[in-house]
Amino acid sequence: MRAAEGDLAVAWGRATSRSTATAFRPVSQLLLDVYRADPDLERSDIGGYRHHLARLLPDEGGTQGPDPSSTSDPSPLLVGEALLRLLRRSGSRWLLVIEDVQWADPETIDVVEYIARAVPRERCSIVATLRTEGDGRAEEIRRLVPFDEEVDVSMLDAASLRDLVSRHLRPMPAVDLDAVAAFVVAHADGSPLLAEELISGLRACGALRLADGSWTFSLPAVPVVPTSLRESVRQRLAELSDPAQRVLAGAAMLGRRFEWSLLPGIVGLDPHDVVSALASATDQGLLDPDGSGHRFHHALTRDAVLAERTADERRALAGRALTAIQRAHPALADDWCDAAAELAEMTGQSALAVELLRTSGARSHKRAAFASAERSFRHAMTLASGPAHASAVRDLVGVLIDAGRPHLALDVDVRLALAEATPERELEIRLLRARAGLDAGALDLCAEELAASAGLSATATSALQAQALRARLLLEQGDIGAARAQADDICVATAETGPFDLWCDAQTVKARSIQDLVTQDAELALVEGVAEREGVTTWLRRARRERAVLGAVLGDTAMLEAERADAVDAGATFDAAVLDLLAADLYLGDMDEEGCRRCATRSIEVADRFDLGFRPVVRMWLAGACALAGDEAAMELHLADATALAGDDPRVQGDSLGRVRATLAVVDDDMAAARRHLDASLPYAEEAPTTASLFVGRGLRAVMAACDDDDRGASAREELEGLPHVMGAPVMRALVEWSAAVGLGRDGRGADAADAFEATVTSLSPANAGWGMLQVARLLVAEAAARDGWGDPVRLSREAEAFFTARELTGLARRARRALRALGAPVPRRGRGRSVVPRHLRSLGFTSREVDVLQQIAAGLTSRQVADELGISVRTVEHHIASMFARTGVNDRHALVAATAPDR
Repeated sequence: MRAAEGDLAVAWGRATSRSTATAFRPVSQLLLDVYRADPDLERSDIGGYRHHLARLLPDEGGTQGPDPSSTSDPSPLLVGEALLRLLRRSGSRWLLVIEDVQWADPETIDVVEYIARAVPRERCSIVATLRTEGDGRAEEIRRLVPFDEEVDVSMLDAASLRDLVSRHLRPMPAVDLDAVAAFVVAHADGSPLLAEELISGLRACGALRLADGSWTFSLPAVPVVPTSLRESVRQRLAELSDPAQRVLAGAAMLGRRFEWSLLPGIVGLDPHDVVSALASATDQGLLDPDGSGHRFHHALTRDAVLAERTADERRALAGRALTAIQRAHPALADDWCDAAAELAEMTGQSALAVELLRTSGARSHKRAAFASAERSFRHAMTLASGPAHASAVRDLVGVLIDAGRPHLALDVDVRLALAEATPERELEIRLLRARAGLDAGALDLCAEELAASAGLSATATSALQAQALRARLLLEQGDIGAARAQADDICVATAETGPFDLWCDAQTVKARSIQDLVTQDAELALVEGVAEREGVTTWLRRARRERAVLGAVLGDTAMLEAERADAVDAGATFDAAVLDLLAADLYLGDMDEEGCRRCATRSIEVADRFDLGFRPVVRMWLAGACALAGDEAAMELHLADATALAGDDPRVQGDSLGRVRATLAVVDDDMAAARRHLDASLPYAEEAPTTASLFVGRGLRAVMAACDDDDRGASAREELEGLPHVMGAPVMRALVEWSAAVGLGRDGRGADAADAFEATVTSLSPANAGWGMLQVARLLVAEAAARDGWGDPVRLSREAEAFFTARELTGLARRARRALRALGAPVPRRGRGRSVVPRHLRSLGFTSREVDVLQQIAAGLTSRQVADELGISVRTVEHHIASMFARTGVNDRHALVAATAPDR
């Protein structure tokens, strides 16, 4: 009412209490309300986002999907952005209302969260009603959705209840408001729900009447005052005829909001009698008009009506309601499939309920509504037996893998399903588990499932699927030649007619088997081309992601940044989180604490929400950011979380030592401790699959070994040279070659050492992944060169010092300056600006460095560009800007430039 008075356009959506709520149902209702309010919006131009809204609208089969040409995952974030763009086109201010959000499907919750975060920037507001009783989802929703204000209406005081009565009875010129309010306060126990029901009860019994435009109230009220909702509903039901009560019970079978035209067939009455019964129920305050239909006054009202029927009566009504729905909506599109599944379960038709749940889950899976699909499939599993149970298990394992949760796919108990399954279904389950094992790093389990599947009859396609999984397994196990041979056979078999997803799979294995990263990128470009041509969107995304990472390793981060930006724009939440995970790894290797923390934090937010398999790894990278900041306590907390999630995964254990703890020791300039951590990581690195991780700390260890060990680092280099995927990374190859150069210097072959070192340096770039770790090695090489009398240790120390100073790694910068002093070289004086402070700024207390920053800001540079230009950190730039804001009394950069102009 207040929204309408304030010229707000209002759209409503309602979640239902069904056990298998249709994905995006409340959002679909919002969208339909928006189109009804402004029909012109159906033709408005919102670019490529339109098809993401179109898939929320009903179609004949209820399987409306995204534009097949789209290469991005349809996601809740994308739906939220599409809806916001549509609202912007309307020109109106909107109030979006979602009722009973505690029953909303997970995808709807994500849309609500996205819109709630965007509200400050948009011409819309969002209101959600949330019941706190029940299964405890209220706290989860409060944690996920950043609402600006929460109004607790669970218990109202007397003044609030009086206001509630006033609003319900407005206008009220001839009513004793105080008497009605006192009656409600005395019997509602502070519950707004009961207060509303009491007012409806007073109206129904005639104690509160509207006559000649005025309300009258007679005390004492005739009926016994209800003390609970059920008593209130029971009393009003008693005022209805038996046929009307039967109509209301039949309506309750259809949900809170129902299609009245189905009721004659359910309750066996003439349509005119049904309409009359609905009118009576509306007069009693049990129903409300809802557009062209009706809905129960509250969700609990519907529950109370059902509770008045015996179990046998409910079962009989459910059977008739199921038949009516099947006749009226044979395709069972959208919510009708969920409603039919619930009714089938109530009537004891478990097989039909399972079939309908699997259909609903498959529709959600197709729309990438993974959480809703998972819920449907899990429910189907609990009801099914025999081959149907095996099929539901297959469905569940498949959706968990596609949702990026292979660890949960492996947790699904498949023993009964395998015992009940047909040979074809057993093969599908075992191959899915093998795939989950690969994705989760459980290589032994993958091998077991492939061995078990070998004796099962297979189609030509399933045989190729098994072969593709074996090729990936062989690659992970380090048998590169055998992996490539298997992949070659698959490529030959599928090159002409497909299946092209298997061709892409095999071609990717071939690409990963190549040591030279430039050639590997070219092979992956073939995957990208075929996937785009044949519409294999999953492999298209994977190929682009892998090529982006390769580009970053080779020194070009532009593609990685572009891929992440595209993923965010498209709402591809999972892809963006994976790219953030990879970027955090790269930033850690570059010793960029700010970038590592930013990307790891963003990735963790998504990984935790959807329980993704890389949760332990991204926590490890966040621990790495803490290590770069010298925060040992926070580092240990994040490592404990990572270890708890990963169990005995050698990849996490190895990098926790060789990447994270070793980084903290290096930052603290404790190279002896760093070496101990690196040595301790070796057993885990050797246990892990050979292609699972670079374990980049082993490259630094090889340099340390060359500096200190009796064998001049030969054994450490030999270990790495036997790992082609490691040697393909430019920085790793450089570290091995620097280790060899240090060994030559220690053997008195200074000229050879200098030549070997310089030959490597010319091929490197600051954009190469691991550049920060390379600077640590550069400093160690400089110290070895100074000790053994070869090369140019002054230049190496000065380059390392500049890098560490810019990164604010004070311990390492101090070590580099000590090395320069020991060599008798000038030591750079850091922290002073190069600008002369003008007189008008001198009086404000500006420093030379602040003037340096000010000049760059005036030229239009960003904080990152200023930092790069001046050789300082972004954090330092922002500190200087904040200081200048405080001195001038402004709060934005344009105003700062204006306030510090010479002619001011």
